[in-house]
Amino acid sequence: MFLEKSLGYTICTIARKIHQNLTHKFSPYNITPEQWVVLNQIHINKNISQKKLADIIQKDPNNVKVLVDKLEQKELIKRASNPNDKRAFFLSTTNKGIELIDTLNEVDISVISDVEKSLTKEENILLLELLSKIEKNFSSSSK
Repeated sequence: MFLEKSLGYTICTIARKIHQNLTHKFSPYNITPEQWVVLNQIHINKNISQKKLADIIQKDPNNVKVLVDKLEQKELIKRASNPNDKRAFFLSTTNKGIELIDTLNEVDISVISDVEKSLTKEENILLLELLSKIEKNFSSSSK
């Protein structure tokens, strides 16, 4: 099988192109797509622990720590002590972070709209269903 014709290669190539597009569109805001995911999830999941955040975004806890540190340095998020566990803390967005989220949501929606515009609504739904099936297959086989 030619590599270019393989489903895995095609999915990775498309994901890389979407990532590159997001990286380009986010660069004026001094944020990466990975930082955006973390910032957005912290905002959605108020007062989340770093461990729970790592579980949600399916990233290594050490990588999440680096991303959290960068977002905190940029004053987009803050840490608060967990009264039940002195080793843990809660993450939340700052006002500056919330303002950036509002802007980046529009950028993100624009990029996703560009991705989806070459397909009909029905094709987009079908594609999501098919990709979900593939993802579930990997999720169940990795346990």
